[in-house]
Amino acid sequence: MHSITGDLSRLERMAVNAERMAIQEINDVGGLLGMKIVPVIADGESDPDVRTRCLICFRWSSYFVFLIPNS
Repeated sequence: MHSITGDLSRLERMAVNAERMAIQEINDVGGLLGMKIVPVIADGESDPDVRTRCLICFRWSSYFVFLIPNS
């Protein structure tokens, strides 16, 4: 979970880019257990309450997800 918007977005940009690169590299060699990784986009908006709501939604999901923003 990273902030795409808000004050923290400037600080989290390197982590977002690194995660995008890692997902691309994994997918380029066949994915994870033969399946492509598809990022799920969530913006924490640099707000703890928004981040909590986003994480609660993902907690009840039946998928394992990488949470990265798509700008």
